Amino acid sequence: MQALTTFGRFSGSVLVARDGHAIVQAGYGQADVEWDIPSGPETEFRIGSMTKQFTAMAILILQDRGKLRLSDPICRYVPRCPPAWGPVTIQELLLHTAGIPDYTDVPGFERTQSVPATPEQLVARFRDRPLRFRPGSRFEYSNAGYVLLGIIIERASGLSYERFLHDAILAPLGLTHTGVDHQALILPRRARGYAREGATLRNAPPIDPSVAYSAGALYSTVGDLLVWDEALYAGHLVSRAALEEMFTAHHGPIGYGWAIDSLFGRRMAHHNGEISGFVSNIARFPDQHVLVVVLSNREGTAVDNITRDLAAIVFGERYEMPHERRIVTLTPATLDRYVGTYRITSDIRLSLRRDGDRLRGRLSGGDTTSFILAPESETHFTSDTPPVDLVFALDPDGRVHNVTVNGSFTGVPEH
Repeated sequence: MQALTTFGRFSGSVLVARDGHAIVQAGYGQADVEWDIPSGPETEFRIGSMTKQFTAMAILILQDRGKLRLSDPICRYVPRCPPAWGPVTIQELLLHTAGIPDYTDVPGFERTQSVPATPEQLVARFRDRPLRFRPGSRFEYSNAGYVLLGIIIERASGLSYERFLHDAILAPLGLTHTGVDHQALILPRRARGYAREGATLRNAPPIDPSVAYSAGALYSTVGDLLVWDEALYAGHLVSRAALEEMFTAHHGPIGYGWAIDSLFGRRMAHHNGEISGFVSNIARFPDQHVLVVVLSNREGTAVDNITRDLAAIVFGERYEMPHERRIVTLTPATLDRYVGTYRITSDIRLSLRRDGDRLRGRLSGGDTTSFILAPESETHFTSDTPPVDLVFALDPDGRVHNVTVNGSFTGVPEH
């Protein structure tokens, strides 16, 4: 972590714990650059979509209390529910299989993200848009679905989303450094969020947390997230049956507020978060009772890669120490070898073209902004923002056989 910080690739806090005890709980870099305030284990970060696991837990608590059922149609709770949403169930919102379009994908969202909005105003942004697909037929990540879950929590509980979360989860667990953020809220250990523009660090564009609501408005610390993780083992909040449902892959690798996966041959539940100026990741390995949390106040930080490497250290698996990047110069003919489109998954393609003495890439199925890839060797290319690492494998005749993306995904050329 110190090496990543030295090379300008990390600022934030991390925690690694085994059996409920922190092995590492530390801050690196600066929580506030302008005042030169260092990050520490107590620094409070916006956690973006990691909020969804708390929203999902609130729904399960209400189910255990008999206030709702996951099989209920959402129109039972959502005011002015359009006819197209009639078949959609609460469970389908939890699993991102409802087909409701994501309001954060609407053109111009960035221009309005700093304007406070009520939950009803958020719903108005996508209420009249057609469904993306038949409810329950496939997975497509949707912040809009988790906004609707917040409204369902309010209608079923009779409390605001923030009050119910506090009374049912945060206060019982003693999570005193976790809560729903507000633009005017004073947090004594708040981290400021930053973004890079080329080599220049800048304050990230402002976003009002009300725009993220139950899909991404929480702040927290690494220490509070350890307490949260332990509560999930102890079953303090809901029944064992509800917890098993939460961590079961229902539709592909998706549980309730968690992605269900494996790493190094070990079961893993994880989720990342991204909100203007902040990125985060949490990964729990239930069979080994290991937790890794990475919270950063720099957009573009490779939190997934950092989480993977910290887990590798815990489990004695292979990882690469951070090193200073040394950019090499390649001939245009060598760069042209990699130009083309690569199929990463059924939904994601990587497109590469030559831009002078660099490659320029674009990923479909995610951020459509293109990025410059600098060569570290003839077959290894990297980008800091967004964090992309490409390693090409070549056939004996020099043609590209495949490309490994961020050490995890393999893409093949499309012809």
